[in-house]
Amino acid sequence: MANLKEIAENIKNKDLEKALNLCENYNDKDNQHIIFNFKGVIFLIKENLETSEKNFLKSIEIKPNFEDPIKNLYLIYLKKKLFKKLLIYANKLVEIDITNTDYIYKLAYAHELNNNLDNALKYYNKYIELNGENKKQALNNIGCMYLKKNKPKIANDFFIKGMSYGEDKIIINNILYSFVML
Repeated sequence: MANLKEIAENIKNKDLEKALNLCENYNDKDNQHIIFNFKGVIFLIKENLETSEKNFLKSIEIKPNFEDPIKNLYLIYLKKKLFKKLLIYANKLVEIDITNTDYIYKLAYAHELNNNLDNALKYYNKYIELNGENKKQALNNIGCMYLKKNKPKIANDFFIKGMSYGEDKIIINNILYSFVML
């Protein structure tokens, strides 16, 4: 019988057929949530989003707070541009770990894509307050939302704050655009 480490190694080495075969022959009922997640990853790598999604959903049906398939569902719904579902799974991640800055960023982005700008601003600001790793991107996203709200002066302030974390062509273009809107 295969062990989980062997399956993970085969996935890592892109031997997907062997990994899938090992998953199909895995008998330990206590780890079926992990097996369904592995199968989801295999099909995600193969770009079979439908089968991948089904496996991730089976995984969280068995273990609702298993973070890996929830993160993977987030990726699938982002790829498929199913932003309402994206928001559902971003919320689940934050419910599991409210201090995880990566999850807070995902939630902010999901709100932004759903055009819930006030909630997106709230979570991007929380991400920055918790010292999230990619403050420059969060500040740029906040600036872009203020541009959408037709507040170029406020947007420009956030773009300039973003530049304090390093030069960026996109932010420079956004600064120029915000000046045009003034």
